[in-house]
Amino acid sequence: MPDPSNPHGPPTVKEVVRTTKPPAAEKDKVISTAEFLQSYPLYSPVDLHGEWSFPSRLSLHCDKCGKETTWLLASGASVTGAYCRGAYSCGLCNSRHVTYYLFSASTKKSICKIGQHPEPSIAVSKRLEAGLKDSLQHYKRGLVCFNQGYGIAAVAYFRRVVEERTNELIDVVAELADASGATGGVIEKIISAKSERTYDKKLEVASQMIPTSLRPGGVNPLGRLHSLLSEALHSRPEDESIKVAEEMKFIIEHVFSNLKDYIDAQRAYSERIQNAGRASTASTADEKKA
Repeated sequence: MPDPSNPHGPPTVKEVVRTTKPPAAEKDKVISTAEFLQSYPLYSPVDLHGEWSFPSRLSLHCDKCGKETTWLLASGASVTGAYCRGAYSCGLCNSRHVTYYLFSASTKKSICKIGQHPEPSIAVSKRLEAGLKDSLQHYKRGLVCFNQGYGIAAVAYFRRVVEERTNELIDVVAELADASGATGGVIEKIISAKSERTYDKKLEVASQMIPTSLRPGGVNPLGRLHSLLSEALHSRPEDESIKVAEEMKFIIEHVFSNLKDYIDAQRAYSERIQNAGRASTASTADEKKA
């Protein structure tokens, strides 16, 4: 393993790692070393392609700056046998730091995070907190399990969140349909799924009602959640469950945060256009009277 202490210029090897034993339905997913450090859980080994080298920059949230900033690799990154350590500091305030501890099994050509200080954050956005309501604690416990590499436990907690917040998930999708100009009939069909007795049936019915135009990137978020939750929890080993948990986490955050922001933006845009139209009509009428 080469000395990773030089933060200048691109690494000498390709910055990719690959998830070990991905789910059968998912193709091998290649991620950058930066993505691995920023979001991959502890004690979850990944296949390493080439030799490990710490990326010179990361994109992380800084609690002092109050936003996501660029973090720079310190010059003290080191390698001791199969162990390596890399420290980063916020490039904006230079008063927040994080250190990663890795273990590389050279014979297996894999690497995993075995430590991080400060510990991975379980903070959530205000938007997500408002959406999850009293399910927030279950979600945060799921994050703790996910950060520690306990995939089966993380899936169980995230599943509980979906069970408890299914109606809210459906409401967000109905709001998306409304903000995107869908007809009243489409919106009513989506909302009608809330009358089903079980959460999985609610997700199934609601997902079938979502038109193609309301599926970001062609992906049906409720349909994908239903697919993930339809699989027996015990049918996947720990390393595959961590990938399921990662996808569930992404969908929950996407629906309650990203889609909510998109809905607000769509409504603001529509209101502005309507106001401009009314102003133009009024102006034309005044000109005719004159």
